Amino acid sequence: MDKDKDDAAELREEDGSRPTEIAGPGECDASPIRCEEKATAGDQVHECTFSADAELQESFPVEEIPVYEGEDGLPVIATPPTESSEAVPFAYETVVCIEDERQFLEIFHEDASEDLLTIVNNMQNSERECHIRSKYNSKGLAREMQISKPNDVKKFWGQRFATKRINGKTIFFPVRPTRERCQYYKRQVFSNDDQPDPSKFGHQIVFRLCEKRRSNGGAFMSLMNEGVYCCDFRNPEHMESIATQDAKDKNKLELRPHELRVPMFGIVGDDIQVKKDKNNV
Repeated sequence: MDKDKDDAAELREEDGSRPTEIAGPGECDASPIRCEEKATAGDQVHECTFSADAELQESFPVEEIPVYEGEDGLPVIATPPTESSEAVPFAYETVVCIEDERQFLEIFHEDASEDLLTIVNNMQNSERECHIRSKYNSKGLAREMQISKPNDVKKFWGQRFATKRINGKTIFFPVRPTRERCQYYKRQVFSNDDQPDPSKFGHQIVFRLCEKRRSNGGAFMSLMNEGVYCCDFRNPEHMESIATQDAKDKNKLELRPHELRVPMFGIVGDDIQVKKDKNNV
């Protein structure tokens, strides 16, 4: 009876659905009692047995392979390219959450915060000539943003400034990275028990998480081996990726691809345009 009470308490207290549940890396695995499935009164005999090959069948599910007729009349298996089976690489272009400091962009007066304007005044008081330009010239036309290399950037009072030479003088102006890190992007690095030697490869395990997205149980969304090309939750916003996705969405809304029928599996044939609804503009 005591064992049954302990099992019931474990299922009740550690079901993984509580947002406030505290668990370390080694406590995230389900215990045997939480994975156990017991037979009920209505189960048939064949439903209460377990065969040795059942686990193998679950690990290697049988999936249908698309086959189409080739030009010679023989069936051809439509196999995906090998690149599609690889994980998305961790790169500037594939993970919009991370910062991109390969270039720095000029900050105009209209985009500057009050804190930045205060720092600019501090730069002037320290006898460093600092300029923060308006986004528009005297004719109301937009100025071209200056782009600086990382080697030309220095930090004063916690703010990055780039330099340029004008009439023999060194002029400072505030800059920002091409893309700043999202404030919801978090990392955790744990030790790997399978490789206890800290000097060996594989000792550290890196977890990348999004603090903005949560599951029903309260867990943060994992970003491991994930490609994040655009995110409206991002803070600060990344207007370049948002503009790219906006253009794709607008193109799809205008072209209405759901009204076009194409041959399946690359079979030779004509595309068919579905008759448009009169109410569709």
